[in-house]
Amino acid sequence: MGIVVLILSIVLAAAFLSVMARHCFLALRAQIKLYNSIQLVVLRNVRIHYLIGAICSAAVSIFCVVVASISDIPARLVLAETFDMSRPALSVTFVCLALVWFSVAVPLFVMYFSRSAVVDRGIYVSGRFIDWHRLYYYHVDEEKHSFILSVNKKGPYALKGVFGPCRFDRIDEEKVKFILNKNRNRFLTHYDIR
Repeated sequence: MGIVVLILSIVLAAAFLSVMARHCFLALRAQIKLYNSIQLVVLRNVRIHYLIGAICSAAVSIFCVVVASISDIPARLVLAETFDMSRPALSVTFVCLALVWFSVAVPLFVMYFSRSAVVDRGIYVSGRFIDWHRLYYYHVDEEKHSFILSVNKKGPYALKGVFGPCRFDRIDEEKVKFILNKNRNRFLTHYDIR
């Protein structure tokens, strides 16, 4: 039983690290392209939830490393007896769990520090680039100075693929409306609900 848990934790850590590396690579590549693009409208997104999630994940990761390094914790001894694992194998399992939580924290930090803007080719938001051809719906809220985007064919009624609210300055309101209306012919402005 102990070797199965050990192998499972190693495979899980490797899978999470590979997904994290790919996500961070794509987000950093998008940020480099954004830096080299002409930004028509800079967006001010509220990203505090990314920071809170990243700090919590990092804290759990540090806790797992501390548990792996101290061998006389009663809970650790109970786990070693329950899964019939040796102490080094249990330490490796906790280090793998720490890597899993670390691989959750890093993309959240990247998304917290990523900038968002509207450029001539599309929109950079949450560390991703959305081309005008992939957008299916948008809604501009004039009172809150924000807009919502959807890359789902069902529009805003499906939670998958909805980005928003993307906030902009009050002086950029007409510019945002003009850019979205100008590119309206590139994406579908109606949606089918089936």
